Amino acid sequence: MTMPPVDLHLDVDELVDVAQRVSTFCDDDEGWPLGHVLLTSHAGRRRWIGGSSNVYVMLDTVEGGPMPKALLSPRLLPMPSLVSELEVDSVRLSLPAPDEDGLCTGAVELTVGPMRVVQPAGVGFYPDVTDTLHTDKHARARTSTVALLAVVEQIRTVPGGLELGPDYPPPLAWFIAEPGRVGVRVDWPGVGRAEAFVDAEVEGAARMTVPLGLLERLLQTATDPEIELFLPIQEASWLVMRQAGWTGGVARFRPFPTTSELQTRLQLWLEDDFGQGDAGPDDDGDLPMRFEEQRLFLRVADGEPPVVQVFAVLGEGEEDDGLLLNTINGLNADVRHARVFITGGQILVETDLGHDLSVADLREGARRIADLARMLPGVLAIRQQRLL
Repeated sequence: MTMPPVDLHLDVDELVDVAQRVSTFCDDDEGWPLGHVLLTSHAGRRRWIGGSSNVYVMLDTVEGGPMPKALLSPRLLPMPSLVSELEVDSVRLSLPAPDEDGLCTGAVELTVGPMRVVQPAGVGFYPDVTDTLHTDKHARARTSTVALLAVVEQIRTVPGGLELGPDYPPPLAWFIAEPGRVGVRVDWPGVGRAEAFVDAEVEGAARMTVPLGLLERLLQTATDPEIELFLPIQEASWLVMRQAGWTGGVARFRPFPTTSELQTRLQLWLEDDFGQGDAGPDDDGDLPMRFEEQRLFLRVADGEPPVVQVFAVLGEGEEDDGLLLNTINGLNADVRHARVFITGGQILVETDLGHDLSVADLREGARRIADLARMLPGVLAIRQQRLL
C-alpha cells in the first residue's frame, strides 16, 4: 500500500530547532545523501537526522503518525533569523508521494508566510546512525554537559599560548572514559601533552581518537544539564552522546591508516614496485618478500598507530637457553636500527618502519634487514662457539 502526499504543519520552534541543531552539521560538499537532512518518524515522533561522514545529530520532536522518509536539502530550511522576521507561528512542508521503498523522490515544498521554497528531494539511502548502539560493546558514562564542554574548550587551547603556523600538523586527541571520570588528552607535536577530565559515572573503560572541533560543536547543541555517553570498547567507530529527544555522534578520527589499510598498501607495493606478482599473506598473516636474494617478511602490528615491521629468520629449532640469550644480547649491543630476538624456536632480526612510510622507506628497511640476514647467522655461530 502506497502512501499519499503529505502536508505537515510544523511549529516554527521545531523548524528553528532543526535548523540550529541538525542542518548546521550537513555539508553539501559531502554529496548525496550525507549532505541532506533525513526526515522520518520513530516510535510515533518525527525524527530529523543530519550530518556528514564525521558527525551526525538526531532530533526527535513532536508526536506524529507514520510518514514517508524524505531527504531534505539544508537550503530548504530557512535561517532562524528570517523566520523571526516573517513573524509566523507555523510553516507548511509538502512532501510528495513516496516510492515503493517509502522514500520521497519528487519536489519538496516549504511555505513560510509569503515565502515558498521548492527543492528536489535527495535520492539515496541514509545510513542508520543508531546501529552502533546495538552492535558495539560500549563503556557508558553520565556527566555534566556544561562541564564536559568546558573541558573540550580548554583542551583545544595550545599549551603556553603558543602561536602555531598553518603547516602545524593536527594534534592527536583522545576521548577517554575510565572509572570516575571522562575527558580528553591531546598530544601536541613538538609541544607536549595536555589533558583535562571531569567527574562522571562510568561503567567500563575505553578510549578513541576524536575530531575536537566537531566534538565541541556537537556539545554546543546539547541543551540538557546532563549527557549520556557511549564509547565503543572494541571497534572504535562512533562516540555517541544522548539526551532526551537528542542523539549526536562523532566518528573516530584517524590521523593514521588502519591495520588493514596498511596491509593492503604493502601488498600493492610488493606487486607494483617490487614485482612480486600476487603478494598475498601466508598462514601467519605476514607478507613474504624477496629482496636481494633474501627471504624477508612484512608484518603490520596492531596499535594506535599500527606499525610496519620487516623481519627475517636467522635460525629455526633453537632452544631458548642462557648461552643463546647471551649471544643475542651481545648482537643487540652492536646492531643499530634493528633487534635480534628468539620466539617460538626461531631467531629473528626485525626493524620497525612506523606507519607513515613510503616505498623508498620500505626499500631501505628491507635492504637493512637483508644485509643483517646475510651477516648475522655466521656472526651468531662464531660468538656461540667462543662462549662454549
